[in-house]
Amino acid sequence: MRLPLPDRPLLLLGTGLLLLAVAARCGAGEPPTIGPGGVDGLVIPASLPLDPADYVTRPDGNRYLPLPDARLADVEGIAVARWEHGGVVDLVAEDAAGDLWWFGREGEWVAGEDGARPGLLVPARPRRGDGFQRALVPGLVDQSATVAAVGDGTLTLDVADPLDPAVAGREIYEVDRGLVSPADG
Repeated sequence: MRLPLPDRPLLLLGTGLLLLAVAARCGAGEPPTIGPGGVDGLVIPASLPLDPADYVTRPDGNRYLPLPDARLADVEGIAVARWEHGGVVDLVAEDAAGDLWWFGREGEWVAGEDGARPGLLVPARPRRGDGFQRALVPGLVDQSATVAAVGDGTLTLDVADPLDPAVAGREIYEVDRGLVSPADG
């Protein structure tokens, strides 16, 4: 059925406006707006300056990376556990939810110095597909991880660092035991 001539321009105008509205709603060429990066509302990597109130005073790890006997150190007024593994010593802070944050590697970098920002090392409640920044140190470390699997008492992370391709690989943590693969120590 053909519409009378006076109604055709209105139909075309209405159709055009509808298409514009749909395109605007879909973003039509604009990148999607994404909220703060993180898992469960965490800001990752952590913002500077660091706030000691965000962390516990005696980090002892979580079920995937227990640190019950770790010696303590201090970074920017925040208590960190010294996690010795594989010939290195990493500095690990813990927040009230049990998430573990990577605050540095002795002899290499420390959070808060030269723009170094801590990232999430091992989440307390990981979900398959969660991705997060582990650490961000300009020109030295840009490590990220994605939860590849959770179950049967293990947490599997796929780890990468575009600044250090040798870091790329898979880490497996066992409940109450910690990092088991790659071989720890």
